[in-house]
Amino acid sequence: MNSRGVIGKRCGCLDTATGRRRGSSCPRLSEREHGSWYFHCSTRNLLGQAERIRRGGYPSQAAARRARDELLPLSREEQAGRSWTVTRWLRYWLSTKTRIRPTTRMHYTHHVEQFLIPHIGQLILGELTSRQLNAAFAAIATTRNRAGQLQSACTLQHVHTTLRAALTGAVREGLIRDNPARRVELP
Repeated sequence: MNSRGVIGKRCGCLDTATGRRRGSSCPRLSEREHGSWYFHCSTRNLLGQAERIRRGGYPSQAAARRARDELLPLSREEQAGRSWTVTRWLRYWLSTKTRIRPTTRMHYTHHVEQFLIPHIGQLILGELTSRQLNAAFAAIATTRNRAGQLQSACTLQHVHTTLRAALTGAVREGLIRDNPARRVELP
């Protein structure tokens, strides 16, 4: 179910009467520098279900078309790597972990929900870099625990171990080629 999809131009202008974004109905979209180009198309995800992929922010219609045409011929796994957020992967990964102890699941879930999703959850899995992860761990190190103290080196190491395990799973599944968490230097 790979449709070629739709390519269109949108902007972030607000309608003064309603306060809503005008999107594709903005009268200024005919101006060359106004708005950006988007595409959306349907594919099958890792579970075999139909899924719409939407990407935007391209400077030209040709750039949006190239991005779409690069995405469509990829395997399901590669498409998921380029379209799933880190949040989606982490939650999927946790749901597929069946052969771990209950306490390990509890710790993984805590690390994912408390530290990883708030700091890197919005990023695209296939675009994740060690630079982004270093910045995330630096930000995690400045947060405080329940006792009001800065996160310990031990906590950072445990969160890093959870992230490495999750991204190693993504490599095994074929969503990403390399694990960027391998090159993270903890603060």
